[in-house]
Amino acid sequence: MKRLRAALLLIIFSTVFFAPAISFAATKPTPKIQPRRANLFLSWTVTDDEATQLAQWDLIVLDAEIGRLHPEIIRKIRAINPSIIIVCYISSNELHTPASWLASAAPLRAELLSQLTESNFLHHADGSRVSFWPETNMLNITGSWQQILPQFVNDKILSTGLWDGIMLDNVWESISGYVGDVGIPNATWGSAEQSLINNFHQLAPNALIIANGSTKFSGTDGVVFESFPKDGFTSTINLANKFDKKLKGNSFMILNTAGDVNSED
Repeated sequence: MKRLRAALLLIIFSTVFFAPAISFAATKPTPKIQPRRANLFLSWTVTDDEATQLAQWDLIVLDAEIGRLHPEIIRKIRAINPSIIIVCYISSNELHTPASWLASAAPLRAELLSQLTESNFLHHADGSRVSFWPETNMLNITGSWQQILPQFVNDKILSTGLWDGIMLDNVWESISGYVGDVGIPNATWGSAEQSLINNFHQLAPNALIIANGSTKFSGTDGVVFESFPKDGFTSTINLANKFDKKLKGNSFMILNTAGDVNSED
């Protein structure tokens, strides 16, 4: 998931299944609206007017920088809607590269970057850094990054009390399918991703962890199905049901969609 702005999503609590007319239902009814609505608003700035609009949703994902640069925005949203769930966007394996604007536009990223050495980055065989998204470099999660990131997020972000948890992006079971061969076996990458999640959970056991990229890791409370139903309607719902069963009906499934949803695989 990359830099989406005001993306419309559906969020379902408990087991989901397909019903006629593109509707969704749960085996266990929950209070208030079913399904509930979520918004991934990943801009690094939020205006007062946008905050008022965002407060109308049941769950929102904001970039972590909002908590550092504009904590009053989050407090305003909570004042309007005390029951809202607010989680911050964090990438599990990439970081913006140094630039003259980074410290002012994204001070959290700049501070995190200052703690790293070249050994923390993922490299090609020729020694160049791996990049999956423009203006970012990937981190080697098989090394100390799996401790550095959870500690930083816990100490600098979650400790503020502004957030209910995190949405962890790029939660991948393997690496080669995304950036090619970088000398790390896919199984090793997946194991390191699980360790990263475990470290988040250990440091902040009461924080929600919503993952985008896989339903297979333990220790997560929810999952994002990006660009639903790009992988097929029925197959996605089956994955959602399986994930929810693992969490005994206490999961968060966010079905990220834009435009019409076609029920045919």
